[in-house]
Amino acid sequence: MNDEVTSIREGVRAASAKITRGKRTINHDYDDPPLPSTKLVRNHLRAMSMQNLGADGYANKIRDVLQVAEEIMTACGEDTNPTLVGRAAKANIDGGVTLHIRAYTSENVGKLADRLVLFGYEEPKCATANTKYGKFDRLSFEENDIPVVITRCPPDAGRNFQNIDLFNSRPIPILTLRDLRNQLDNAN
Repeated sequence: MNDEVTSIREGVRAASAKITRGKRTINHDYDDPPLPSTKLVRNHLRAMSMQNLGADGYANKIRDVLQVAEEIMTACGEDTNPTLVGRAAKANIDGGVTLHIRAYTSENVGKLADRLVLFGYEEPKCATANTKYGKFDRLSFEENDIPVVITRCPPDAGRNFQNIDLFNSRPIPILTLRDLRNQLDNAN
């Protein structure tokens, strides 16, 4: 049996399967043992990473991921007011992270893709996201084995849902390019 998993969700399922197989010998009080939350698993992964890498190594790992985000946001152009959104904006990178970047521009998504290619990034794949706030063009690619998704939003949209998840309308953390640069400068 292969115990390697590639996502938090797969890890929770694998742990559940192992617990369930032996549930009568492990815990007589539960018919269905409670599954750990994704947050709990990520916190455990963070602790394991910190233990494995040490404090400086872990800080360097976070800085490396945020540096990739800063470089991509710079390539998008300051005129697009690029914003890092989601877990990466809080430097929560454990258990895998996708850099979700919003670019606020009326510019065609193809031109945004051309900017990225001009900066040396791979040709991004184009897609459309159907959200609660409408349809948005997206670009996706990988940089240094980190998945990147750039969502092109209308320039005035930032006032309406800059710190809101486009799919479930929940608040999400954000980090502007200026704030990200300040954070990276303070980390050095």
